[in-house]
Amino acid sequence: MKVHYFRYALVMAVLSILSGILSINQVQTQISSNLSRWLILGGYGSSGALIIWLLLQMGRQNYHQHQINGSALFLPLTVAFAVWPLMTIYIELTRQSGHLLLSFPSMLLGLVGILLILGLQQRQLSVVENDDWKHIRTLNYWLILLAIYAAIFFSLTTSFLMGMVSTLVVLLASDASGPIRHVQQKRIALKQQLQLAQIKIIDWTKFDQLNQIKNIVIEKSGILTEPTAVIHSVKSVDDRYSDHDVTGIVAGLLENFATPLSRGFLQYARQNKVVPSTVSEPDKMQLVGIAGVIHQERFAVVSAKEALKNYAVSASYLDTFEKIGNSVVYVIDSVQVIGVVNYSLPLSYDMIDMDRDLIRRQIKTQVISTDTSGALQALTSLLHSADLLVSDVSPQEKIKRQVDLLSDPQTMLLTNQQIPSQMPKRVVVEAGDSLPFVTAQITGIGALGQLFDAAAQWHRINHRQLWVDCLIAGLIPLILLIIIFLVGRYFVMMPLIIVVIGVIANLRQR
Repeated sequence: MKVHYFRYALVMAVLSILSGILSINQVQTQISSNLSRWLILGGYGSSGALIIWLLLQMGRQNYHQHQINGSALFLPLTVAFAVWPLMTIYIELTRQSGHLLLSFPSMLLGLVGILLILGLQQRQLSVVENDDWKHIRTLNYWLILLAIYAAIFFSLTTSFLMGMVSTLVVLLASDASGPIRHVQQKRIALKQQLQLAQIKIIDWTKFDQLNQIKNIVIEKSGILTEPTAVIHSVKSVDDRYSDHDVTGIVAGLLENFATPLSRGFLQYARQNKVVPSTVSEPDKMQLVGIAGVIHQERFAVVSAKEALKNYAVSASYLDTFEKIGNSVVYVIDSVQVIGVVNYSLPLSYDMIDMDRDLIRRQIKTQVISTDTSGALQALTSLLHSADLLVSDVSPQEKIKRQVDLLSDPQTMLLTNQQIPSQMPKRVVVEAGDSLPFVTAQITGIGALGQLFDAAAQWHRINHRQLWVDCLIAGLIPLILLIIIFLVGRYFVMMPLIIVVIGVIANLRQR
């Protein structure tokens, strides 16, 4: 719900000018003609009706905000908008003189200032995020209590008029949106930094939890390794197919999918002048491999574990490749193994910097891989942050163990693969830009340190910075009360001065 504060401020400003002119004329002539009397009464009546109408509109707006967000941003200024006319009425009824700045025209001018402040703050409501409303509620409670205290204290120690002025000063000096605006500027600056670093945050709530992370479950392939595999050899183990035939079959199966192995293998096929076979019905078999139909016969590229489990494979042949630190996938037809691909994934140069950064942050890494133990040999000696390195597991066992590790709320997943459906709700960072339902997306492990730095900064902004700003906003009215106590008879100037400062401050925040 929005109120047209600027339109009402224009009407109120006209009434203020007219009432000021009439007041000056009455003072100069010392005569209250019937015409001027009716004009003054008309000004009072129309101003009073407008004030009552605006208070009703403000009340509705505050109620609407409270129903939706649990707090009303404009509550202190709404109360101030009601207190100022009451104070002016009190002055008129008690016929106190010497308070020109608290006269009827001055009151209308002050209300114009309040309407301008409300109009400017209303435009900035969109920057208030859901979690910020609880801070607004806390600050509003403090300001209302402080206003009540000021009214009681100064009414008892000095005069009722000074008690009302003090209350008005507290309410006018309060700006619950000020800390939110300041924090939002810092948030926007941080988001721009992340955008320049090509880091995309999908879930800001989970992003705030990165500060609590102590362990990272990392996918090895394509994250800790270079994005392209190195193919060492392609061998046929079936007399019906040559090495050339097996290379064409594998290239045809892999060219439909973007993986480190497929990128490396297609390069290998081009270098050996092998044309990929034409594949129909390409199929990515979950946790198993890739399959398709070539010349009406079904072929597949499967992991070593899958081949050992379901087909006759020479264990000694596989062991040879493990010892030299390479990975192996098997090529099968509908009956048996027909070929074997021997490849390796070079470790990423960024891994060294990532490892040092994680050690500095006291974060442990955990790697579960379907690769052979030989393929993890280099990783064992280079990844010093590693708390757990597991190889030679089936794809199903890998998923199960990852899910078990992620049961710890201080553990996150860094992946470039499909997220397991049974995984608990944890922080998930993707090295890429294709997965849905992740916390953040980065270009590679080289950006992981920037992500953690940004998360720490985001946490400081949303917690320490916000509370410090709220504390300062709450202390300002208290400081003004002390000033009122010290300045004595000049206290009547403060409401108008604060309104002018408030309008200028809000204009600068536009």
